[in-house]
Amino acid sequence: MFGVTLQRTNVYDARGLAEPKAILWKTKKLVTLRRSNFYSTQVGSLSVFYELPTDYEASMITVAGEELYFSAFLGESYWFIVDRQTGEAKKTFRLKGVGGMSQPVVAGDLLYIGAADGSFRAFDRHSGEPKWQIGRKDYRLYHTTPAAVDGVVYFNGVEAINPSGGLHAVDALTGDSKWTFKVKGPGTAAVADGVLYFGAGDNNLHAVNSETGQEIWRFKASDYIRTPVIMNGRIFFSDRSNDLYAVDLKSGKELWRGAKKNKVATLLAAYRGLVYYGGRYGSLFAVDADTGEEKWSYSTTQPCLRPVVANGIVYSATPDKVIFAVNAETGQEKWRYKTKHPLYAPPVVGDGVIYFMDEEGFISALG
Repeated sequence: MFGVTLQRTNVYDARGLAEPKAILWKTKKLVTLRRSNFYSTQVGSLSVFYELPTDYEASMITVAGEELYFSAFLGESYWFIVDRQTGEAKKTFRLKGVGGMSQPVVAGDLLYIGAADGSFRAFDRHSGEPKWQIGRKDYRLYHTTPAAVDGVVYFNGVEAINPSGGLHAVDALTGDSKWTFKVKGPGTAAVADGVLYFGAGDNNLHAVNSETGQEIWRFKASDYIRTPVIMNGRIFFSDRSNDLYAVDLKSGKELWRGAKKNKVATLLAAYRGLVYYGGRYGSLFAVDADTGEEKWSYSTTQPCLRPVVANGIVYSATPDKVIFAVNAETGQEKWRYKTKHPLYAPPVVGDGVIYFMDEEGFISALG
């Protein structure tokens, strides 16, 4: 799921990869992530060339059991199942006329996905059989980031014409509505101990009871709040002004705030008392979760993708076709690996393997 865990910590419960040796498998070309189409026309004696965006895009990869799942919009909408052991594309499902789709979320035997046409759907994750569909045509759900907890699915939605929207709770098996918390521009919710925490367009961090949908507290930030992460009774997040915050989960009181000199350019990861992020101008940073003080930095010449963590190692990648791994506590480099193409999204960590999608539309397993 988005953020890997319900707390959105970007931490995998996996062994990770101690040292890369070779590409274990590479899929056939599954998607064409072409950002623009080029055209030409004749105007009198002049040849005019121009490009138009395609809106082609793929979601990040979701790991569940022995499969990898992702969605893609390629003029039409698809979601895919890829075998983790072989790289075989086991199944591809096409949804007509729904537009872009969200990253799939898997819970049990069901897969959940939102779409640009305002629909939110559940499928059997093995067969692709549709189970239920709900939604509103005035909503856009392709950037929704669902969470499935104890038989309930929570997802955020924004209206197409104005920034209003809400956080929705529905029965995971039937799609029946349980409650809606109406708020302007709701973002991704992190979940802990029966409470949902999420930023919204009102620049507030909201804490909402997951059973009733009643607000518990709200915290005002200086700008729009990006996806929060939860660790050790605290919630951490950055805002659009690139301030970094720590807030107490129970009280909603600010614990510290820091304006980072190398501005926060990625979503956060949180692991064993440290918070990690990639800087706007390059480099990977770790700050103390208790104080916000910088603990270490790992220098890169280009901006990093969102960091992910597994078994004491932080993984990220840069546009110069490099995946790298550093010690989570010290920032000391463990390894670097040169890929054929730049990564499209952050690496996915397994036991002794790293999965990644590149900008050419291939998924590879590095072992």
